[in-house]
Amino acid sequence: MKYEELNSKVIEYSHFISYISDMETYELLHLTKAAMDLYGMKGPEEYLGKKCYQVVMGLEQPCPFCTNDKIREGREYRWERYNENINRWFDRKSSVIDIEGRPCHLEVGQDITARKEELSLLSGKLTMEDVLFRCLNTLTREKNLDKAVKLFLEAVGGYHKADRAYIFELDYENKVVNSTFEWYKPGMKPRGEIMKDIPLDWVEQWNNKLEQEGELCVVSVEKEVDPNSMLYKEFKEDGVTSFMMVALKNGDTLEGILGVNNPKQEAGNPVLLHSVAEFVRVELEKRHMIRELEYLSYTDTLTGLKNRNNYNKVLKKFERKSALPMGIVLMDINGLRKINENYGDSYGDHMIRKVGGILSSVLTGEIFRIGGDEFVVLWENIDFLEFRKQMISLREALEKEQDCVVSMGCIWEEKEEDIHILLQQAAERLSADKQSYYQNLLREGRNDTCTGVAAEVIGEVKEGSFIVHYQPQVDIQTGKITGAEALVRKKEGDGGLIPPSKFIPFYEMEGVVSYIDLFVMKTACRDMKQWNEEGHKIHMSINFSRVTLLESGIVNNLKEICEDYKVSPSQITIEVTESISKMGHAQLKELIKEMNQAGFTISLDDFGSQYSNLSILSDMEFDEIKFDKSLIEDLEYNPKSRIVMENTVNMCRQLQGTSLAEGIETKGQLKLLMEYNCNYGQGFYFSKPVPKEMFADLLKNELKEK
Repeated sequence: MKYEELNSKVIEYSHFISYISDMETYELLHLTKAAMDLYGMKGPEEYLGKKCYQVVMGLEQPCPFCTNDKIREGREYRWERYNENINRWFDRKSSVIDIEGRPCHLEVGQDITARKEELSLLSGKLTMEDVLFRCLNTLTREKNLDKAVKLFLEAVGGYHKADRAYIFELDYENKVVNSTFEWYKPGMKPRGEIMKDIPLDWVEQWNNKLEQEGELCVVSVEKEVDPNSMLYKEFKEDGVTSFMMVALKNGDTLEGILGVNNPKQEAGNPVLLHSVAEFVRVELEKRHMIRELEYLSYTDTLTGLKNRNNYNKVLKKFERKSALPMGIVLMDINGLRKINENYGDSYGDHMIRKVGGILSSVLTGEIFRIGGDEFVVLWENIDFLEFRKQMISLREALEKEQDCVVSMGCIWEEKEEDIHILLQQAAERLSADKQSYYQNLLREGRNDTCTGVAAEVIGEVKEGSFIVHYQPQVDIQTGKITGAEALVRKKEGDGGLIPPSKFIPFYEMEGVVSYIDLFVMKTACRDMKQWNEEGHKIHMSINFSRVTLLESGIVNNLKEICEDYKVSPSQITIEVTESISKMGHAQLKELIKEMNQAGFTISLDDFGSQYSNLSILSDMEFDEIKFDKSLIEDLEYNPKSRIVMENTVNMCRQLQGTSLAEGIETKGQLKLLMEYNCNYGQGFYFSKPVPKEMFADLLKNELKEK
């Protein structure tokens, strides 16, 4: 949120006399309550439609001293002017703000009539007036609060030739006084950190006097301060022999103290301090409001974590340059909607706060709550071992909370610099983890927790809307069937079949594709069990979405399915496409290793389609490369296709993997593939995908031929 926008909001709550007018028409758009009170108005209806020069200055024409030509957006103009219409002096600050695309004049005024009258009594002490103007100019023009107050206190301390100038603020809620700003002359030591959390009762007597009289001047600490008090000890340590203080009051409430220690000029005369006190209080109040608005703008009020605005701000930084290696965790609370429905929103809020607290206590990354039950954690420059250690600690902490069930997507990467790619990978892992959670509930018979597309898919699987067809895979040199690819189809209402290309992308997008993948796996294993018992030992290739393979414990789930149907994992080939590389380099290598250790073989499907990335072959250990039909279809007529195919098959052989060509439709294609020593093939030349009964007949016929 821009500073100017915050400032415009703060005006509504400040004590400034302020207005906003259209720079082209001079029409008044807004007067603060303080301004309406000053000009004797009860509400907006009394000034809307009137000109600023009419209401503010009592003129019939635009002011000859109008500052419209001196201001521009992003830059303020500071000036003083006597208003003859109401006989008051004002310190004015003019700036441009944009309201719905039109430039408007924002005028903020502070009544300085009393100060002008006080200064006139100082017998022409121009030095003090110069210092006063410098102080006010610094406070109101400098946008960095720390810098502004430091310069202001330096001017005050320098004028009084003091050792130290300071501001204390009272915290009535915690019953303490804090030194929030200080300036000290060269050679002195800072005392701000020491003068923190001073109990209010230490200074209660002085506070009472400041509330009543507005000032406190002590010429001799030795004589006027109780030697048994804690403040006397602090004064002695700091070498304070005298001081002056004035109250920073809001109405009758003492909010702070402005003071100087050991003043050597104008000692005992706090006129300058009084002159600036109200400016200091109002400026501090305004800036506290701005900081609070900024805090609320970037902080989640329910958990105290950083919010979506903060998250978007950090993302922009990473878009320019990510600090690698990078760790990311996406998390959401499972079943929060049901929790809110069953136990109420207050309990749901309790769960959100609990998860936020666990994240804060265990993780060192930047933690954001970006939605109702959604959390993101980002780490810069974290090594893998530390990332894994924190993930283990997080899971252990979450497991201790029986009522706190979450899904997570974790990613660590040392190469990829695009933050959005990493977030997408983490999101896919989160989706996979959530699918796994709901599948566990289904195994427990709790399908009432699934809604939307997930519920529809579960229902369709139970109703038999999906079937599996098998397309034979053959040994190219012998022509014998060695296995098959399991291909899912969806039944239409009229009895027709819908190919997977028409529904799988939608299920992937909705995060429910694993229900289909596991249905195909179970169906294929059930049929393989029957064929194994009949003496047909074949190999089965099954396609898996990378979203499914990202599920926590997916390898164990696949092993359990094999065990249930008494099928060896060595009979199963897991087919993946090049998109699997998007899951992250380290995680992909770990998955392939785990799959191989479990006995499964891994095939890289659709190789050669569009723009294949050869680097994936050098990085990953695939057992089989499956060539896309686009490489095969013009093999007989395109010399370049033959060169690519022959060399790619040879490359597979050198990588110690087998090769399989899909989409074989002609005898000429088969002959060339035989010459190139391609291992296996499938396509309409051998057979189209067929129901299990027809595939079983193909196996029986081949067994008879043997």
